[in-house]
Amino acid sequence: MAKKVTVGDEQTGKAKKPFYKKIWFWVLAVVVVTIIGAAGNSGNKNEEKTKEATTEKVNKKPTTIKDFVKASKVKTKSVSAKDGNVIVVLKDGMELSNNTLLQGFAQNTALILEQLYKKKDVQNVIVRRPTELTDTKGNKSSEVVLSAFFTRDTMSSINFKDWPGIVYGKPFNFFSNADQYFIHNAIYSAVDSKYLGTISATGSDGATDWSRDNLVMSVE
Repeated sequence: MAKKVTVGDEQTGKAKKPFYKKIWFWVLAVVVVTIIGAAGNSGNKNEEKTKEATTEKVNKKPTTIKDFVKASKVKTKSVSAKDGNVIVVLKDGMELSNNTLLQGFAQNTALILEQLYKKKDVQNVIVRRPTELTDTKGNKSSEVVLSAFFTRDTMSSINFKDWPGIVYGKPFNFFSNADQYFIHNAIYSAVDSKYLGTISATGSDGATDWSRDNLVMSVE
């Protein structure tokens, strides 16, 4: 016979089971524990993958010439190399003026040289900057408008830690330290004189574009 429960003078009927003795409670408990466990495992796996990716990123050091150029974080169109000679062609950007084009080339090339100098077998570096020009008849063409050549001896004399600050706002400090350089007359004639200092358009050799010499041909 079922036991009666008395509250005061009244009888309330059959005794109810505590909720923790009911089947639905334990089913729900198992489901909750399973969900929590799965979430925990997923979190651990994601954390392990993140740690692995971070460790791989930290441990991965540049080995090839392209790796070193990439480490400079400068956008490039192409990188070619042969027998310690390197040619880097920068991507054509959307500079606001010829002043920013000249200054951007000097700063980006400085960053590239800093990285390439770390690779012991790099002996000579040419950096070129093409852009689209329009002639007086409205014809458009892509031409190299800026280029600079640095030997390893010259790079070894540069304090790359402070050089970007010296070059910033004064790109003539960059070009005056290059072994050779070229500034297209269309750019040179349009740049403010304060960015040029006393440098000429074609550097010390007077060539139209010295970077088309034998060094370039041996790489390309």
